[in-house]
Amino acid sequence: MAMVPAPDQIREIRCPNCGSQHPNPVLCETYRYCARCFCVIRATDAIDISHLPKPKGPLLIIAASYGHSADASKAIDVRAILQNRVEAYGAKDRLHIKEIDHLLEQVFKGVVAPCPGELKTIRVRFQIGKRRSEVLAHEAKEFHLAAPGMLIVVPKVPPTLVLGPCTYGHPRGLNKGRGAFDVTEILQARVEESGGTFLEISNEEDLMELFGDPCPNRRKNLIINYEIHGAHGKLERQEVEGRLRKPIDLTYTPLIAPLIVIEKATYGLTPEGIQEKIREIQIELYSLTAISSKKALGLPVSAEDNAKLFNDDGSARVPYLTQKLEVASGLNDGFFDVSEKVQLRVEESGGGKIDYGCDEDLNELFGNPNPGFPKQLRIAYTVLGHDSERMTLSNEITYPSGFPRNFIMPRNDKYCAEIVEVKGEAHLLDDVYVVCPKVLATLDITQGFYGHMTNYRKVFDVTAELRQLSFLQGGNKLCIGTNEKLFDLFRDPARGVRKILKLAYTIRGFSGTMRIEEKSGYLKSSIQIGYVPKEGGAEASRRESRKMSLIGAAIGAKGVLSALGKMRKKKHTIVVDSRVVEERERKAEDEEEERGVEEEKKREEKVEEKKMEEAEALARFREMELVEEEGEGGGEEEFAEDGSIKLPKIGGIVAALDQDYVVAIG
Repeated sequence: MAMVPAPDQIREIRCPNCGSQHPNPVLCETYRYCARCFCVIRATDAIDISHLPKPKGPLLIIAASYGHSADASKAIDVRAILQNRVEAYGAKDRLHIKEIDHLLEQVFKGVVAPCPGELKTIRVRFQIGKRRSEVLAHEAKEFHLAAPGMLIVVPKVPPTLVLGPCTYGHPRGLNKGRGAFDVTEILQARVEESGGTFLEISNEEDLMELFGDPCPNRRKNLIINYEIHGAHGKLERQEVEGRLRKPIDLTYTPLIAPLIVIEKATYGLTPEGIQEKIREIQIELYSLTAISSKKALGLPVSAEDNAKLFNDDGSARVPYLTQKLEVASGLNDGFFDVSEKVQLRVEESGGGKIDYGCDEDLNELFGNPNPGFPKQLRIAYTVLGHDSERMTLSNEITYPSGFPRNFIMPRNDKYCAEIVEVKGEAHLLDDVYVVCPKVLATLDITQGFYGHMTNYRKVFDVTAELRQLSFLQGGNKLCIGTNEKLFDLFRDPARGVRKILKLAYTIRGFSGTMRIEEKSGYLKSSIQIGYVPKEGGAEASRRESRKMSLIGAAIGAKGVLSALGKMRKKKHTIVVDSRVVEERERKAEDEEEERGVEEEKKREEKVEEKKMEEAEALARFREMELVEEEGEGGGEEEFAEDGSIKLPKIGGIVAALDQDYVVAIG
């Protein structure tokens, strides 16, 4: 059932650099690089699919192989087998190979194992519409794929994240076919897996296993060109008595992480820090010496300059600075390199923020490099922005889709924070807070109307109010709950009738380039681009299964819970998405607020019930007629019309008993 190769695949293929012959020309579309010199033998876009049969569904397998991970001579062509497996599925829109499936018995039936006794790899290149992708699945044990197996599904909606050319290799890129690999299709497959909205590459993933090694023993970069689509939309909500019947929850947060890359961070006292302290003291001494010389010569000195000569307590400042200079000159350096810990803190906050508070003990976070001596937290960082390479045009629309475009400006900067140490605890004098704000709001309300459903003369234009509300909520969302009083927000355009709120909105997208360095085969920081899949969906579950597989690969047969604890201590860690955290916190606050409202309603209902009972008892008492009867009382009990018991006359006194009340009248 093997695919009949095209004529250009049968002929001999050689490496353009070293002249080595391709060991299996039929598989040159899945084994595209020379095993000797890592030169590109077959370009990614050079594949010809005109000879392939037209698929019956939206998913076309354009090339596939099963065998050795690097040696094409120990692999076989399985394109036709996998295409038949796709078309055997009802919708013909997916390829699914589970980790429990036996590859030879259930997937590649009748095929001889290409390299018995070795772990093999399935390489699949496929096309959805005009987008091409590539997936690699490795065996955990012979004839069984590692978790979570292989799953290719055609997204049900058009993608909102589209990748341009992506390369992995030498920082200067591809040079005469060497030094870098084209990894566009591999990353595009990750996007398709998330439903076409999101790309995530964890710094726990082995890049050698994912991409290969285009330039051994050299530092490499991953360069990604991307476009996050914007959107246009309209929304209508009816109201009842000034409150919405259904809430409005527009939340669009395109995530680009990392936005901040820590170049170097130190905690303690560095030689540069000591020299800067000495330089600052010397500059101030020179200034004060000049002022003192002017006064000695009888020249006029301003009151401001004269005040500089004294400390706050009135003592002379020059001797104080001289003593301080002697102390600074005798300081010894001692510091820790905390670059990785600070980068981890950035990732935990979503990749776009450096945040350390004065209440945090830095000795506990970083250790104490020189007890009893002054310390500094020095951070040199780069804000990548939406376009770290400055390669895309600075027009107002994304390319090529043409949506309104947003910007995050790049910059390089340094930050030096002074530390105060008391009783072994080190605290910052001021909070360290560095954030990457977007130039424009992500969510733009273009129109907003509130009023009568049919009479347009009783309608208010509330565009400005909605924009202000979205701005106060961060510029990336608009949330109006059913408890909000619309009259307080927009006034009442038509009293006594039901009204409707209509709005139109635009979501600004991003387009640019991201460059992330690798270290020891792992990314320095995890990558997240696009709209994060919602929790509970199939795409989110596949992301979670990949994370769990990374954990399993790290610990072997150990439990997942212990692995999570270890991953927090390791150098490479999965990014914690700030948008998901904010969403969870917002939902928790809403639920707590709803519980509070329900409890308040229950308390009010109890108070009303008690008042009603008291009013009814008082009414029964007033309606009761006390009749005096002569003669001796006795006999059976009599009941009044309201159900109360008529007691017999005793000594000229008539008593009436009504449940909780006993009233005696003389």
